[in-house]
Amino acid sequence: MLQAACVLVALNNPNHLQHRKFIGITSLAAFLQLELFRV
Repeated sequence: MLQAACVLVALNNPNHLQHRKFIGITSLAAFLQLELFRV
């Protein structure tokens, strides 16, 4: 949930292009967590 919140905050600030890498990492982390909990 924390990753999703961070992504939403970052997406609400599109001027911060330096956060694009951060968004990618948090999105990947959130995806991995969903995959792990799904098992």
